[in-house]
Amino acid sequence: MKKRTTIFSIFVLLCLLPNSIYARTIEYETPKDTTLDMTLYFDLNARQVDKDYQGNGKTLTVLDSLLANPAHSIHLNSIILVSPDLYNGKKEQGIPLGQKRSEEVKVFLCGKYPQVNTAQICIRKGEEYGDALRKLILDDRLVPDREDVLALIDYHHNNPVKMQDFLQRLDAGIPYQYISDRVLPELRRTEIRVCLSYPEENGGKNSSAEQAARIEETEFIPIDREKTVTPMTMQVLPQKERTQVISKHSINSPFHSKNVILLL
Repeated sequence: MKKRTTIFSIFVLLCLLPNSIYARTIEYETPKDTTLDMTLYFDLNARQVDKDYQGNGKTLTVLDSLLANPAHSIHLNSIILVSPDLYNGKKEQGIPLGQKRSEEVKVFLCGKYPQVNTAQICIRKGEEYGDALRKLILDDRLVPDREDVLALIDYHHNNPVKMQDFLQRLDAGIPYQYISDRVLPELRRTEIRVCLSYPEENGGKNSSAEQAARIEETEFIPIDREKTVTPMTMQVLPQKERTQVISKHSINSPFHSKNVILLL
């Protein structure tokens, strides 16, 4: 009985102590970084960027604000380009069409913004044609004969020639007409991630070289289809030292995670 009373007394005492005495969180600093995701869309067989097509004008305006002025472009860390693979009606040999699209966008950016170093523009492999097409159709419940279309894509995943041939024959071509008008235009795109880094105010911690290495190692997360209506999303990470607060809710972000360490 006496032992139980002692344990209970200790528990009550701990409850009365302020948080700073029996629990504290680790304070750390993060560099002031901004990551912006945007998309350029291309019309069928288009080889150049059309500012009046699919909201490209807004994307180009944002790029101008970030890269046209040398005072702003000096903060550029890297530009990452990702284009899903495409199919133009015949089996392609050599470089995939998606990668060619990214190469064309890289040439466009280097020509428009000569102060940008070509080494700062990285091209990463996009989704294969079958995977990208399936994802878009899976998200669109208005596709005619949707289940049959998905079955054909799965069966001929590695053969886009046969895939398109069977899709054109399915139900007198009605599903394929819808896909051509509403789905395929979303595949003709290049996703652009612009990563900016700013000088540190804490004596050189987290150098830009280290930050560049972290960005290069970070897996690129494709933009959700629902978010491409607004072709730009922005996230700003805090510059100054912040104290983490223990709470019942956790904050999840694809770009930034915060680890809280509880010391007892």
